Amino acid sequence: KAGFMTGLIFLVGIWLLARNYPSGYIFFIVMNIGAFGLVYYQELYLLAVLQVLSILFSLDAFFQAIKTKKTKPVDVVLIQPKARWGKHPYLPTGLLAVAARLMYFGKVVKIIDLNVQDEISLEDLENAEWVGIGMLGAPYIPQALKLAILLRHLGAEQPIFFGGPVAGKISEQGWQRLLKKHSLVNALVIRKEEELGSNLGIKNLPSIFDISMAPAIKALSPKLLEVYFRKEFCIFTSDGCIYNCTFCSANKGMKERFRNLDAFPEEIRTIASMVRRYSGKN
Repeated sequence: KAGFMTGLIFLVGIWLLARNYPSGYIFFIVMNIGAFGLVYYQELYLLAVLQVLSILFSLDAFFQAIKTKKTKPVDVVLIQPKARWGKHPYLPTGLLAVAARLMYFGKVVKIIDLNVQDEISLEDLENAEWVGIGMLGAPYIPQALKLAILLRHLGAEQPIFFGGPVAGKISEQGWQRLLKKHSLVNALVIRKEEELGSNLGIKNLPSIFDISMAPAIKALSPKLLEVYFRKEFCIFTSDGCIYNCTFCSANKGMKERFRNLDAFPEEIRTIASMVRRYSGKN
């Protein structure tokens, strides 16, 4: 009878683990205790020791599973489209600025760079609530639109928003025509920095000038960190220019605005540590 019950408890544990319930390991522990009693009663002491070790392994697996279970699901996925002229991976400062602001409010943000990752699938989106696509300049607009269309064809139903330095250079009417042309009428375009919070339903979202990007950098995958910090990268210090040169894509006709220095040191320390870790002999 004891052997039958031990086997039954084992089957229940397997059933629970197959459905991603960490409590399955508790049944394993109960099973190991029962098995320990059986073999110890039969004076099979070596097997009894092995059952004790199994209990320890099951306990460790249970706590690891609990820790993983508590990991927050991804709220927002931010995507850097592939450069039109071929793969050109670089630290995506714009996406990091968005990620840092959202993380300030407890959002879990994942960054995907299609200059590093060849393909994208629904699994990459991890059931996120929102998907954002960055556009550094005009050449990225067709790539961003194609990417959004691809995501829709794959079955992604999340709201998609476009943003980046070039977003505000096209009028709202111009964007509406573009989105309608590509059947993306339910997509949003973040044309100004302050529109991000209002469009995502977050009040009092801090400015990109007042927040450190360190948490967003640390949240990047090891693969991205290795790619970015083995080469050159940009550091965002200010924005705006009082001049109105037609050839320049900067925010013109306005006084230059600088980052809050209180948020800057942590970011610099983080970047320096990543350079030391990943740049090798460069």
